Amino acid sequence: MPRRHHMPSRFALAATLAAYLAWRMWTARTGSKYQPASPRAVRRMLQLADVRPGETLVDLGSGDGRIVRLAARDHGAHAIGVEIDPLRVWLARLRAWAAGVSPQVRIIRGDLFDADLTGADVVTVFLTQAANARLEPKLVRELAPGSRVVSYRHTFSNLSLYAEDSRLGVRAYVLAGPSETSPGPLPRGGRGPAS
Repeated sequence: MPRRHHMPSRFALAATLAAYLAWRMWTARTGSKYQPASPRAVRRMLQLADVRPGETLVDLGSGDGRIVRLAARDHGAHAIGVEIDPLRVWLARLRAWAAGVSPQVRIIRGDLFDADLTGADVVTVFLTQAANARLEPKLVRELAPGSRVVSYRHTFSNLSLYAEDSRLGVRAYVLAGPSETSPGPLPRGGRGPAS
């Protein structure tokens, strides 16, 4: 009789393990490996982006939603997270609700390469170098001049870098208009134009 009591727990453990492995394989296949930015890096990204109340921030590959939550709570932004992993979408929505910012935050389940960026004032990313390279033409095509893009750890080769924190690996870029050659004013807290 004791064996029968252990069977359901073994089955539950095996089912949980199988579900976890299937989820990990799916996220690996979709290229959505989860690696969250540190709270310190997130604060610095938002500082270099100079996020202002009422602006629209889009976080591509938003994971658990930490960037959108802080943008809404600390900067008064309308924040949109785009995440392909349904489990992380659910978690990000739950955390936005728990933080009391769900009216200002929208988490969309979708592919970041298909997201509509028109109307975004700020775009934040923590992707791979290859993903940044693939994303760059979309940013140039869809963002208005003066929009800011902030990347953690990886670079964009053709955007105008205007500020960086090399210690943390945070770089801020601005989209220049067709006739503009300078990146414009430096956001609050920036370290000066980058070369």
